[in-house]
Amino acid sequence: MVIAAVHLKDGNVFDLIRAMRRDDQLKRIPIVCLNINPGRCADYFNDSLEVASKELGADRFITLQNYDAKELWKQIDKILPIYSSGR
Repeated sequence: MVIAAVHLKDGNVFDLIRAMRRDDQLKRIPIVCLNINPGRCADYFNDSLEVASKELGADRFITLQNYDAKELWKQIDKILPIYSSGR
């Protein structure tokens, strides 16, 4: 599983998703997009990030108001069983 921040320092998550989905060895790896502190953006922009990520092939989009490791693990624990049995 790859967990990628929506707001990457050097590039963007969309390029990462595209590249992984085009690569035969990487395309089966689940991709989770993580949007932390979405309050920086307008709601419509956050919604469009989620839609675009999923349209490009991201498996999940998680939004957290602030970075919280416990909350992130809770979200990941919800989706891990889906991928441990195969996609």
